[in-house]
Amino acid sequence: MHSLRGEWAALRNQYYDPDGKDPFEWVTSQGFRRLYWDHVLRSRLPVGIGFEITSHCNRRCSYCPVSIEPRPQGAFDEAAYQRIIDELARLGYAGLLTFASYGEPLLDRRIADFITYTRARLPHAYLLVYTNADVLDPDRLVTLIRQGVSLFRISQHDPEPSASIQRIQAFVAEHPEYRPHVQVRVFAASATERKLTSRGGLIHDSRVQPHPQHGCFRSRCCLITFDGSMILCCEDYY
Repeated sequence: MHSLRGEWAALRNQYYDPDGKDPFEWVTSQGFRRLYWDHVLRSRLPVGIGFEITSHCNRRCSYCPVSIEPRPQGAFDEAAYQRIIDELARLGYAGLLTFASYGEPLLDRRIADFITYTRARLPHAYLLVYTNADVLDPDRLVTLIRQGVSLFRISQHDPEPSASIQRIQAFVAEHPEYRPHVQVRVFAASATERKLTSRGGLIHDSRVQPHPQHGCFRSRCCLITFDGSMILCCEDYY
């Protein structure tokens, strides 16, 4: 069983799409999709589980609801987090695990402890950290990768990379062994090719486009907010 989990993890890491696209997006047959849901997903664990470690964010981006109405400030209870990870370990979870939502996870100094505990209990999970990199430097990047981070998804919110993003990019250029662990995505208004979501109808931007009619990959994921609530959709700001 453990070897199969390891093989699955290796296969998933090879084909995993960090943009969260539906791996069955090319299937337009509703009958096939229902069959896939009934026989593959319904009795299984989520393919992805997200944790909002902190609700605090140091930015107020126009295409994020935080700029409209900041949420209550809070942090995920560490003991509760460990209980969830322990339960996932008993179930042999080997899927995607993210540190994200509307807060900046690296603002919580406990993130290293969360990563270390998670990697020890879930050796085959894919650990993805979403960050604006404002408080990320090369030393911290290397430390967290060694502790278990699979990928840093860095969001560039300014027309030009911030000083911290530039330092990360320069470091990765000098140390290519870390390149598979770092991805920068540009969200600046000048990046017209970047598609945006309306965040449940809260955001109005010319780049906002609806999801395809045949579904969303994240509908098979779950997100747990800083106060322990499990929400039905990651677009649900409130």
